[in-house]
Amino acid sequence: LDQEIQQLKQKIYEGDGAQKGNHGILDERLSHSTSPTSPTKPQPPLVDDRINAFIEEEVQRRLQNIHHKAEDNDVSASWSTESFKDNERHNNSTIQRKLKYERMVCRSLGANPEDLKDPIKISIPRYVLCGQGKDEHYEFEIKITVLDETWTVFRRYSRFRELHKTLKLKYPEVATLEFPPKKLFGNKDERVIAERRCHLEKYLRSFFSAMLKSPSSPLHIDKVGLTLSKYTICEFSPFFRKGVFDYSSHGTS
Repeated sequence: LDQEIQQLKQKIYEGDGAQKGNHGILDERLSHSTSPTSPTKPQPPLVDDRINAFIEEEVQRRLQNIHHKAEDNDVSASWSTESFKDNERHNNSTIQRKLKYERMVCRSLGANPEDLKDPIKISIPRYVLCGQGKDEHYEFEIKITVLDETWTVFRRYSRFRELHKTLKLKYPEVATLEFPPKKLFGNKDERVIAERRCHLEKYLRSFFSAMLKSPSSPLHIDKVGLTLSKYTICEFSPFFRKGVFDYSSHGTS
């Protein structure tokens, strides 16, 4: 700022010097044409006044600019701080929900060796008649237990068949399992349904036994180790996930 003021002063002095030269010639001419006894009127210091006024105006203008920039920086810094705090609160909340979810769905197996021998217990304790008219069918209640986690789902026979057909293409071990065949007649005969319940229960137990031993299965005991859980089973296949295939008051079809 001081350097710019000095440059402005120099320009004004140079301009005033030229004006003074012109005024000097004019004054000399006037002195010859007037009486020697005429007094010369002193000139006011216009140059210094103009310089001071200009400097004062320039200083005030620059001070205002500095003040405005400082206010803008304060507003920007305040906004950035609030934005950072909001992001931090959001991230902390997300992490807490994730940790809570992981604790809820992935409780690990205990150190008890007996747990590793039979980590998944499954049974089909009953079947129920659902639907009306042409849509009337039986659903089988499947009870699954992994340590202290137990849940139930209801599935009709066609869902079992879909599970078998899909996974036997992916895992050769499933293709070797004996699956109860579809019957063209007597599907609603309760004796047939009771027999099918026993066969499906046996099939599911053999199914999990094969998947726990299969190296290509995500349920292989060496892969999941001590973290086999309800979450692991449900991620393996939606067949075992509660709330999927919702149909009746019993839960699923």
